[in-house]
Amino acid sequence: METKQVNKIKVMKFSTKATLKDLNQYTGAVPNRLKEKAMSLGLFNGEPQIWQYNGSDGNPETEFQLDICVPVSAFVGDPGEFSFDELPSVRCLCETHKGAWSEMGHTYQKMIGEMMKNSWTFTGITREIYINCDFENQQNCITEVQIALK
Repeated sequence: METKQVNKIKVMKFSTKATLKDLNQYTGAVPNRLKEKAMSLGLFNGEPQIWQYNGSDGNPETEFQLDICVPVSAFVGDPGEFSFDELPSVRCLCETHKGAWSEMGHTYQKMIGEMMKNSWTFTGITREIYINCDFENQQNCITEVQIALK
């Protein structure tokens, strides 16, 4: 686990209001459409998809802002059903989660414990960077979890 400064990043994104219990409906299909659109515009730069949660508190019923993002090289062309945006630079606590997404709660618990120990304050923004997605065997998944700090 480490704290680091994450630079701002240009993205093409899909935005919606969501709850943690509803996330599965966006897995796979939305990121694939984003990547295909970025590729068709010649903007896809090969970086992993980013899911940004703004206002999620861990309660499966709480509604929050969900942004599913694909990093892009520029803001050029018509993004169609999506939009261009720049995720801001943030200082965050980071941890790499290896394994099934259903087990990611343990990673968050460990990170929250570290935040409490150090009296760090949460901004309300969390990001998950999907470095390796393996739907067949989720034990192969690698996700960097970032909790933005004030």
